[in-house]
Amino acid sequence: TKQLNMFAKCMGQDCVQSLEATNACRFMDDNQLCYAYPTAQQWCADNPGGVGCTDGGADWAAAPFGTASATGAAANWTPRSQVPVDHPEASDPTTFDCACMKDCACSTSKCYCARGGTSTSVGAGTDFANIKIQGSSYSAKMGECTCSCGGVMGV
Repeated sequence: TKQLNMFAKCMGQDCVQSLEATNACRFMDDNQLCYAYPTAQQWCADNPGGVGCTDGGADWAAAPFGTASATGAAANWTPRSQVPVDHPEASDPTTFDCACMKDCACSTSKCYCARGGTSTSVGAGTDFANIKIQGSSYSAKMGECTCSCGGVMGV
């Protein structure tokens, strides 16, 4: 569906942002999507509980926006879960979960991952459970993410 495809792509963008050293994905808007600009992240950091500042938690980002010990995959950002389905049919589920592979680029059958293929999926979704992880010793996939929501991969 359009909603699942859109969410998979948005989670992919948020995942990439969570890996960035100069930005992060600690603070989100009312739709729980990351604020894309460091100025917005900083405003929310300076105004805890501010209107429109949903806080994922201090461990979702390294300094200056959080307390994670390192940037990138060590930050504990996770994709959305229990997202309400827009206008579900009677036989459809009413919610869906997302999962992401950090520092990986994936097709529907295989993920190519940095760090020798030691990546595992993050998030409540199980869409990557049966996908082969192909590692590489170089860092070509560092900073990339592939996400899937409700069985739809955002590739």
